Amino acid sequence: MQRSRIDNLTSLRFFAAFSVFLHHSTPLGIDFSQYVWGVSLGWTVSFFYVLSGFVLSFSREGRTFDRGDIGIFIAERFFRLWPLHVVCGLIALSTLGTFGGTNGSFTQFFLFFTLQHSWTPGYSTAFFINGVSWSISVEWFFYIVFPFLISKNVKTLIIVSIIWTAVVYGFMTFVSWNPGFVQFTPASVNILAPGITESSFFHLFPPVRIVEFFAGMLVYQLYKRVRMPQKFILPAQIACILLTLFYMMNFRNILMLSAEWMPRVVAYNQAHYGMFPLFSLLVYVFAHQNGAVSRALAVRPLVYLGEISFSLYMVHQLVITNLYLNTTVKDVIGPAASVLLALAISLVASALLFEAIEKPSLAFAKRRLNAGKARHASLAPA
Repeated sequence: MQRSRIDNLTSLRFFAAFSVFLHHSTPLGIDFSQYVWGVSLGWTVSFFYVLSGFVLSFSREGRTFDRGDIGIFIAERFFRLWPLHVVCGLIALSTLGTFGGTNGSFTQFFLFFTLQHSWTPGYSTAFFINGVSWSISVEWFFYIVFPFLISKNVKTLIIVSIIWTAVVYGFMTFVSWNPGFVQFTPASVNILAPGITESSFFHLFPPVRIVEFFAGMLVYQLYKRVRMPQKFILPAQIACILLTLFYMMNFRNILMLSAEWMPRVVAYNQAHYGMFPLFSLLVYVFAHQNGAVSRALAVRPLVYLGEISFSLYMVHQLVITNLYLNTTVKDVIGPAASVLLALAISLVASALLFEAIEKPSLAFAKRRLNAGKARHASLAPA
């Protein structure tokens, strides 16, 4: 019988969220990127997208969607994201206002509170109120598309994934060679200036980023059909760790080679999501739950940190920014202590948000949606 979840992948979610935390800690006085060969530590957002495609496919194995199921699935996934998103948005507004941006238009507020703010892929809108939430707006798009993808046979999924990836990278290449053809807003020193720039479009737009989600879905299909022999699992996991370290150690060289040999737009976005093939390999290998590394990752404290990682991701930048603005605290305790304090507050807040918002909201949605489906079934003619 298939397990309902894969604990070591859940634990890896925490390390990915922690990487983003370190990435955003720079205002507190430490640029952690300089200690890891210049790697942009926000790179693990790409890992989340690959993992999402895998986990959703894993969770739906053996179940098909009928018309009613699609609506229930989309509503359930909306309640997976929206309550925590709104709570963090209200925390941001109450503590920071619209810090770093404008006072906000009705459109920006509407798009933010309906999780569509990355669908108009300008930084001023996507980063509005709680900057990190741009990525869950992208994730929400994936959730809507997923039922229509998973209902197809594997051959169709492969064809769609290949064609769409070719379209995305083909368009990136076209824009690289014909920069004036698409009238993007010129880049500004102020990243939050209104408009859709070339950078923001290819960084934020869900139909571009869905390539990573496709990769996760295809990795699951591979995992379902081809399992590694148990004796190879531990060496493969160690090899993946070493390969990741090798990539990080050579990050700057990879970007330099990309700039030399790849079309300009493709090369520019290498730091954002060019490593998704590596993350796909990591997900495939670590989905195998045997071996010493898997057992270490599956210990309950790490799994729980993985479970609260979504809350950690959503709240950490608010904590960091509030500490950054509190110059008294920051100047008295210094950068290192400020980062540790931000992490401690973020972890406590994450656990509270997980227990008080995430779990009850999802449980409520499942209960009400399943009850509605049962009533509908009972009223259907025999």
